[in-house]
Amino acid sequence: MDMRTCEAELALVNRDFGDRHWQTRGVHLERYAQIKAQLGLKSGLRETRKALIGAYFCHEYSYAGAALTNPSIAPHPDQTGLVGGAVRCGSCCPCGRLARDTSPRSRSGRAL
Repeated sequence: MDMRTCEAELALVNRDFGDRHWQTRGVHLERYAQIKAQLGLKSGLRETRKALIGAYFCHEYSYAGAALTNPSIAPHPDQTGLVGGAVRCGSCCPCGRLARDTSPRSRSGRAL
């Protein structure tokens, strides 16, 4: 990935998480330091690239990815207010009831 794309992607990450989390960049750089050896990453990467790699391996992104690939996901009974083609989903708990709304959200907060 070229540096311009890397900077743009990191800006999106910061926009998504910067308001909710304190010292986001520090957390991402710390996570990069934790995984660098395990992934066999080379030395000498710019801080922006390290922060983006660290962000991709932080738990919040991991949970969001898991929610989208969850086999127990089902259409939510309330489909009101969605734009054409969008579907609101929920996750079924072990008892079979719909536990919570896990709809993928756009950066604006609207269900995708």
